[in-house]
Amino acid sequence: MITIAENLTATSPIVAEALKSLDPGPIASIAEKASKAGVDYLDVNLGHGGKRALERLEFVLDVLSTSWGGPLWIDTVDPELMKRAANLWEGGVVLNGYAGGGEREGAIAVAASMELDLVVFLMGKGVPKSFEERLSLATELVERCVNGGVALERIIIDPVLAPLGWIDGQERNADLIKILRALPEVFGVPLRSMVGLSNLLTRSTGQRAARWLEEVFLAMAAGAGLTHVMLDASNEELLKRAKAVTLLSGEGLFAPEEWL
Repeated sequence: MITIAENLTATSPIVAEALKSLDPGPIASIAEKASKAGVDYLDVNLGHGGKRALERLEFVLDVLSTSWGGPLWIDTVDPELMKRAANLWEGGVVLNGYAGGGEREGAIAVAASMELDLVVFLMGKGVPKSFEERLSLATELVERCVNGGVALERIIIDPVLAPLGWIDGQERNADLIKILRALPEVFGVPLRSMVGLSNLLTRSTGQRAARWLEEVFLAMAAGAGLTHVMLDASNEELLKRAKAVTLLSGEGLFAPEEWL
């Protein structure tokens, strides 16, 4: 199970203030904690751009150059920011990502020309409701990417996890498990996949107290073929479960002193 830390996001008041004032302290702290936690990637989500988008990106990458040594997920809809990040960051980047229509269309050309991995969200103008609609959209969007020059092995499918608080959240997420199982048959290869696990339980409804449900869903999704998970790197128990999935899937070595 490949892990991606979600903590460096402009939706966090601490990060938003650091970006506004160009204060390196909070950015470096988040990166250092993610590195210590042992996640594989750090997601960089700087919000919806604006006039200072490039300045903020370059500032964050400069801070990360001394506080994070691994690869990044560049979480933006702006293809110019994607290209700039890929050119500046030597540790490798994944583009996060592409969805049907709108301002995300430019991600395909960037991924193709720079030979980068690309996350494909199963979204058009919204998230389709039924299993059949979502699987049909997966076929359509992946075909667009491949026709645009993105190799199939560089695509990572995000079926879009729904909050349980939605009126149809349970049904959507049950279908998500089915989608993960269906992807290899649809595309003829074991296509990679990811979910943003924090979507499952929203703070606004007070559901965050039941975070153990994230662990259960992660186990179910892993059993259905999930390969990547974006999570809160400060949640030690959840991260431990994700690493255990990797171990019990036959990857890595079992060291009793580490696990027992």
